[in-house]
Amino acid sequence: MSGEASNDWDPESYDSMPLPHLRWGDRVLAALHPTPTDLVLDAGCGTGRDTAKVLDIVTNGRVIALDRSSSMLRALRSKIGNNERLEIVMGDLGSELDLNYRCDAAFSVAALHWVKNHQTAFSNLFQMLKPGGRLVFDCGGRGNIASIEGVLRSLPEQQLQFDVWNFAGVLETKENLANAGFTDITVDLIKDTIQIDDRKVFEKYISTLVLPFHLAELRVDEQKVFLKDVLDRLPSQQIDYVRLFAKATRPSI
Repeated sequence: MSGEASNDWDPESYDSMPLPHLRWGDRVLAALHPTPTDLVLDAGCGTGRDTAKVLDIVTNGRVIALDRSSSMLRALRSKIGNNERLEIVMGDLGSELDLNYRCDAAFSVAALHWVKNHQTAFSNLFQMLKPGGRLVFDCGGRGNIASIEGVLRSLPEQQLQFDVWNFAGVLETKENLANAGFTDITVDLIKDTIQIDDRKVFEKYISTLVLPFHLAELRVDEQKVFLKDVLDRLPSQQIDYVRLFAKATRPSI
């Protein structure tokens, strides 16, 4: 999910990458415990990698797949096909939504760090849960991709681009969730560094998943120069992910 960023994703390239997102999604779903009859919201569903998993679990329930990216939603529809238990909705969690769902559970994987206003996002999620509904999410947290951010800060022309990310910390996330009305809140930061040995794969990964909106601001002839400059300045072909992992509940009363 692209949050407030103005450009869209490349779903085909996105899905071709060695995605740690698959592991993050499994961790979220293990904590969510969806049951066969649940109505589940996938918030920032992307190309539907986790949407499909949940559809296989909620055999007598339904899934709402929400994202602001039209290209991602097209890819999801192509991947999953027609399914009467799936509803695809285009919407931005960072803006006030008027969606009258009352879901048993909601989850989000690798999406909320693209949303500038977490308070608005959590309020939207709260409103789309029924009393007693549960929320589990993963996103980039405080310290995420610090080495890449450090390189970008050394490039003056890129200093205005940092607002594409919102890597929140534990305390502010707990406060924002509580202000939205949630209880039973737990929030953790989890370090999850990955190594990509192949230089070409590493370059494509960075351009597709980490810096797509930075690159979109440049002319085509500038993009390769900028990307090479960033990669050459990085200390290694590691990506120092830090995941913000949270669970919360909408009170029953």
